[in-house]
Amino acid sequence: MYKYQLETITLQNLVDFATDFYRNSKSQPVPVPKSPFDDFTEMVADKLKENPQILKIGSIIFSITLILFLFVKMVGRKSAELSKDNKKKT
Repeated sequence: MYKYQLETITLQNLVDFATDFYRNSKSQPVPVPKSPFDDFTEMVADKLKENPQILKIGSIIFSITLILFLFVKMVGRKSAELSKDNKKKT
């Protein structure tokens, strides 16, 4: 791939560049096409830049959910241990 870096864009300039003048330019690798995931992450990043409070609220909600999940997991483990102990006693 070669970049057209001339100031004026005319039909003759483009033809000259495509047929011969491109040799004076440095070649570059052709970029990989964007995937739908790239578009999605770019959209999310733009939204977060526009509304930084979304990140704060999301972090708070995630933290509360994680704490509740761990609490429920511990309570479930304790109740399972208690029920095992009760079965052993009987």
